[in-house]
Amino acid sequence: MGVKALPLLVLGSWFLVLDRHGSWFMTAGLLPCYSTGSTLNTPCFALMTASGPEDAELRLSAERAGQLRKEEELEKRRQAAAQKEAAKASERAQRAQHQEQKVREEAAVTTAGLNVQWDKAFATVSNKEGEARNICFDLWRASRPGTDGPFPVVVWLHGGGWKFGTHHTMPAFLHKFVDAGFAIASVGYRKSGEAAFPANLHDCKAAVRWLRANGQDFGLSKERIAVLGNSAGAHLASLLGTTAGIAELEGGHLGHEQESSAVDAVVAIAGPADLWQTCGNHDSPKTLEAQLLGAAVGTVPDLARFASPVTHAAHAAALPPFLLLHGDQDEDVPFEQSELLLQALLSSGSEASLIRIAGGKHPNFGDRLQNGADVSLESAWDAWSEALEQSAVRFLQRHIC
Repeated sequence: MGVKALPLLVLGSWFLVLDRHGSWFMTAGLLPCYSTGSTLNTPCFALMTASGPEDAELRLSAERAGQLRKEEELEKRRQAAAQKEAAKASERAQRAQHQEQKVREEAAVTTAGLNVQWDKAFATVSNKEGEARNICFDLWRASRPGTDGPFPVVVWLHGGGWKFGTHHTMPAFLHKFVDAGFAIASVGYRKSGEAAFPANLHDCKAAVRWLRANGQDFGLSKERIAVLGNSAGAHLASLLGTTAGIAELEGGHLGHEQESSAVDAVVAIAGPADLWQTCGNHDSPKTLEAQLLGAAVGTVPDLARFASPVTHAAHAAALPPFLLLHGDQDEDVPFEQSELLLQALLSSGSEASLIRIAGGKHPNFGDRLQNGADVSLESAWDAWSEALEQSAVRFLQRHIC
């Protein structure tokens, strides 16, 4: 007996069929397949699973299940990535801890015979994770009989491209300053990987205020404070000397706001004075200057100028005396940077002088760089020793003793 075929529309693996009552329905499954308008004695079949509203619900359930599987897979990947990053962070922390211990051990040898107090907290800040941590300084004083103070204070700011270095570094030449009767406060500050400018300057100013507020408890003179810095530390030292009272740069929220952050003398060794000029690529976010500022220098020209000592030196009044030291073969921070700062200081009527170290390259004074290498000054010591151990000491004796 022949069978009249039903109209059939195939959509992928789904079928739209017009039943005998004139209604269309969608189905997927075992369905008789007849040629339209023909009579077949043997129908072929497709696998039919459902049709109508129930079929739509099954499709939605299948879609939800597929989406859940995708989300579960993504979550597994995220967890794996998080675990991998946590392992890397732990490894970095262990390396940093090992490096810190090594520096402390070396510093203990370097400071043998001195009265040293380690890690005195002067401010509390929040890190990127929102966790509180202390910013600290080490205090070095003479331990000879009859040397009880009050000591004039030299704040030492280490170098390292605003990114590396530690306040535990004790360059050998600083012994000469201790022997001459100064106390050395080696101040730590936040690095560019933790916070952008002016956070590091806020820390330095907070340290000066803390020393003025609490120095007498440690045999220090609150009235006689100078700053000495190298490279990035010289940049910060120069800003300490030229920006006293500028509210945006004070960081009063770090404590002792009633005290002055002004310093009485500045010694800056091979420091950047104009960040726009020292930056080799204004479009790159990876230069040391860009990492300091938190953006490519070319995108924040006003901030680059605001963070440059030469900007403030030319317009400030009643600045402290400056002594600048710079090697004329410096390939990292060109000698011309100190010449620019000298001209700006002299134009504002300030006392300033520049010692040119003939043949001198960029001094690192044991600052640890990214590869962990200890770049010492020994190879260039002959060119620097007289300027540092004699001229700089005499300069500070003249102004804060």
